[in-house]
Amino acid sequence: MTTASTGHEEPARRVAAGLGRRPDGLSGVVEIRLHGVGGTSPQSLLDDLAPLQVSGDRIAGFYRTADREGRHVEAYSWGGLTSGSAWRVLWLLLLPFAMANMAARMFPPWLPGRPRRFAVFRWAAGLASFGLTLNLVLLAAAIPVDYVAYQCGGVPECARWPAWLLPPERPGVRILVGALVPLLVIAVLYLLAHTSQNRYDQVKPPAYDTGVPPRETGLREGDFPGLSDPAFWDDVEHTRTLTRLHVAGAVALVAALVAWTSHAIRPLPEPWAAIGVAVPLAVIGLCALALIGRRKAGSWALLAVAGAAMALSAVLAVGQPPGDPFGAGPHELPGLQVFMNGVYGGVLGALFLVPVTLAAAAWTRADWPGVAARAVLVPVGFAAGVALLSVWETDYRWIWTGLGLGVAVGAFAVLTSGDGRLGGRFRWGAPFVVLGLAVAALNTFMLATLLLVAEWLGTLRPCHDPHRGGCLDVPEPVTAETPIAVFPIIRNVIPYLIVVPVLLLLCFLLYQGVRWWSSGVKGGPGVARHYRERFAVPDGPLKRWWASTVDERPVPEWHRRLAESWPARVARARRLARVPRDLDLLLTALMAVGGMVLAWVQWRVWWHDDLPSNANWLTSLCAGVAMLLPFVLVGLLRLGWKDERNRRLIGVLWDVATFWPRHCHPLAPPSYAERAVPELQRRLWWLHDNGGVPLLAAHSQGSVIAAAALAQPCSRPRDDRVTLVTFGSPLRTLYAWGFPAYFDDELFRRLAHGPGVQVARWRNFWCDTDYIGGPVRDDVDEQLPDPPDCRFLYGQPPPAIGAHTGFWEDPRLHRRIAELASGFPSPPGAGNGS
Repeated sequence: MTTASTGHEEPARRVAAGLGRRPDGLSGVVEIRLHGVGGTSPQSLLDDLAPLQVSGDRIAGFYRTADREGRHVEAYSWGGLTSGSAWRVLWLLLLPFAMANMAARMFPPWLPGRPRRFAVFRWAAGLASFGLTLNLVLLAAAIPVDYVAYQCGGVPECARWPAWLLPPERPGVRILVGALVPLLVIAVLYLLAHTSQNRYDQVKPPAYDTGVPPRETGLREGDFPGLSDPAFWDDVEHTRTLTRLHVAGAVALVAALVAWTSHAIRPLPEPWAAIGVAVPLAVIGLCALALIGRRKAGSWALLAVAGAAMALSAVLAVGQPPGDPFGAGPHELPGLQVFMNGVYGGVLGALFLVPVTLAAAAWTRADWPGVAARAVLVPVGFAAGVALLSVWETDYRWIWTGLGLGVAVGAFAVLTSGDGRLGGRFRWGAPFVVLGLAVAALNTFMLATLLLVAEWLGTLRPCHDPHRGGCLDVPEPVTAETPIAVFPIIRNVIPYLIVVPVLLLLCFLLYQGVRWWSSGVKGGPGVARHYRERFAVPDGPLKRWWASTVDERPVPEWHRRLAESWPARVARARRLARVPRDLDLLLTALMAVGGMVLAWVQWRVWWHDDLPSNANWLTSLCAGVAMLLPFVLVGLLRLGWKDERNRRLIGVLWDVATFWPRHCHPLAPPSYAERAVPELQRRLWWLHDNGGVPLLAAHSQGSVIAAAALAQPCSRPRDDRVTLVTFGSPLRTLYAWGFPAYFDDELFRRLAHGPGVQVARWRNFWCDTDYIGGPVRDDVDEQLPDPPDCRFLYGQPPPAIGAHTGFWEDPRLHRRIAELASGFPSPPGAGNGS
């Protein structure tokens, strides 16, 4: 999302500086440019066709060009960590895991001040992430074990493979063969995690034996260290321990599924049947408890026991006598319904434990009456939503009721939101909302894949577990295809996963669209007045060649149309820049309505023994849309695989979602910051030891990397002098909005004025048309009006709106950077290096 040129140099300067003389010295002022999301190349970042790489590798490194205006100029290109290789687009498959890992960092800033309750919350967030892993493995197992191996493998007309692979007369063997697929998925996830940990997490922060004592932390005893924690970017052993716990739980879940369903078909000999189910469940429970301590030895032991349990389940399945008492008729795998209900109960229980821990932690705060009121209001609101949804028993009027509830949630959030100039915060329960959306996204995609596989194998039929009555009393369609039984609730729940999010999204877009259009009508005159007062058409012989987009004089028709539309476009760009700050309204509404619908469905199933019915056309339409989701995802992956520019667009998502180390969900995509931050710290220390005075010019996500690198006093020399220049920075608008415990006023104050991590100078440039960046702190902010002028020459386009991508082309920014660089005295006795 960054553009290439700096725009402040003469055309003759914009040549292959790499072909000319390069300075070797590191003394004096060294400007280091950090790009934002999207992976801008070092050639574009430096306006140099052949920059010299002085550190790093082809994935990420530092590049240098010729000196400019008395200072060395380098660029740190880290885009290869997120969008360099075609293989990295496959990380898109792990988006729910990335959301879960991110959600664990979104707790309120007051929570770390209550250490015990904070520890309980972190365990609850880790438990919810662990449940997400089990959720994936459950559905990844149900598809091949039930639909492919058990149902289709038991009917010779359906089987598309040799009989020796899935023998029709041996259901236990078929279940075991089908279980190889989820085991393969687990192996691939473990291999990805292990490989990426070796590749991304091995760059260590600067060592303490460099000869220069590190800075003091500036933190009081008991303060939450946040980004200043020395182990924040250097905790790979913790991540590996967590990986083993997730893998052990996943393998144990597959082992329990094989033993349980084999026993449900034909009872296994005692006591082996009980052992085959109890041991894996005990492993899962111990893994959940081990998330508290995360001891290395314990994780290896649990992984070994899980492997032994899987071997025992395999022996029990193979040793099962031939024959299936339930026959080959269409029915779900015996025992699968009970097993899935139990797993989903655990997953949802862990998810809802997160808001419970947050509410319990907030109970003794000074504003406890408001906390108590909200604690009562939330369950009452959920109960009211379930009651409203229960008014109608048939058709699809529930959609409009759920939609109304979502609009009410959004309206209430608007009324309770504060001033958004500095970005504010995520309004309600951010960890719970993001974790819930991760669960919803995972299940939507996996259930869509389930329906697609079942439809490919045969004809769908709504059927229960044979222990609960088998197929429903519906006429069997006359077709040559094999009927494939699918739990009725799966087909009935698809409209809720498709229609409700779409309707809520349309409402959000409609609301924002109305606000966007009205801002042009109401704000356009103010924009015109502002520019008219500041900029007048210059006098002189060339006056007739100048035009203004806000001119009130009689002008030609084309000029009049321009003067009418330009101020409205600027006003609407300013309004558009505020839309990302309202995303929590949409996310919260999705989670609130989803929770109400989930509670209503469960109420119908367990208390009325009846599923919510929808119009046939709606169910069929949503099922068809759901079946297209896997193809849409494959299409996105293919676009990213074939074209590096598309990979950069996909990389924009990862630049935000994968900033955080994998301390909560180890199977998430790797954190590029675990390499980028230590690499930048090492470069800054190297420049310091060679007499260099760094000036960091960081755009967009690069400013977050720069702030994270400077926030660790243990990785900075005591006497370093770093100037920080940020522009288009999401430090306040995105990171303080979503992660207020890590990016808060205290961190920004310490960076600006100390103690501990104070920089020599900090300037943050922002514009009110930027939809990502914004102001950070009043005493470091400097607003750049956008557009910078309203005047233009005839024959040239009118002044453009730069928004987030226009900073690199703004000469005002480069003049201010040069002014800041010129204020540095040259250090005496500077050394040289490369």
